[in-house]
Amino acid sequence: METKTKISSGHRKNMIVAVCVLTSVWLVMTVNAEEKQIKKNQNAQVPSTVLPETKRSTNKVKPIFYPELTKHELKIQEAFNTETDCDFSETPLSEVMKLLAKRHGITILVMKFDLGEEGLTVDEPVSLSVKGISLKNALALMLGPKQLTYVVEQDVVKITTGVKAGDEVKFTVRVYPVGDLAESEEDYVELIDTIQKAISYNFEGSLSLMKSSKVLVITQSYHKHMVIVDLLTQLRKARQDQAGMSEEKK
Repeated sequence: METKTKISSGHRKNMIVAVCVLTSVWLVMTVNAEEKQIKKNQNAQVPSTVLPETKRSTNKVKPIFYPELTKHELKIQEAFNTETDCDFSETPLSEVMKLLAKRHGITILVMKFDLGEEGLTVDEPVSLSVKGISLKNALALMLGPKQLTYVVEQDVVKITTGVKAGDEVKFTVRVYPVGDLAESEEDYVELIDTIQKAISYNFEGSLSLMKSSKVLVITQSYHKHMVIVDLLTQLRKARQDQAGMSEEKK
C-alpha cells in the first residue's frame, strides 16, 4: 500500500509539473502571438501616416513669376515680412541700417553716391519709434520723408533715392503666368487694366501679353513688381475662396 501511495503521489507531482510547463508554454506562445499582431498592426499603419507626408513634401509650389527668386532674395523677402522694433532718435542712417541688417540676418547697403547726387549723406539723421511692425513698413516710414527708398538687387538690399530707384536702368523683366486668372480675351484685357491701375495711371516700363503661353511679360521697377505680386496673390486667394464657397453650397 505504501508503494502504491508513493507511486500515486509521484504521479500527481508529475502531472502538476506537466500542467505548469504546458501552461507556461501556452502563455509564452500567447504573448508572442500578441506581440507579432501588434507589430503587424503598426507596420500596416505606417503607410497611412508616412506616405501622405512624403507626398506633401515633394509637391513644389508653383512660382508666381519667373525668374524665380534666389535663396538670398527669398531670405530678404522673409525678413521684410518679419516684425521689428525701432527706437531711433537722430541716429545716423548708416548705423540704423547696420543694426537692422544684423538683427534680421540680411545685407543692407547704403548707396553713398546715389544719396550724394541728391545732396544727402549716409549719416542722415533717422528718428522713428515703433514696435511690432514689419521691417518693410519700418523702412518705408524712416526712408520716405527723406525721399529715399530701398530695392533688392544682386542679393542685397540697397538704400537709394527715389529717383535712382525709378530710373529705367533699374527696371527688371519678369514673366507672370496668368492662365489661371484669365481665359477669354475679355479676361486678359480686364486683368491688364487692373494691373496698370494698381501700379499707376501713368504706366512706366512695359507690359506684353503672350496669349499662346498665357503669360504677361512685364518690365518694371522693383516696388511696382511688388505691387503686381501682391495684386495677383490677392486675386488668386479671392478665386480660391469663391471656389470654396461654391463647394460648400453643393
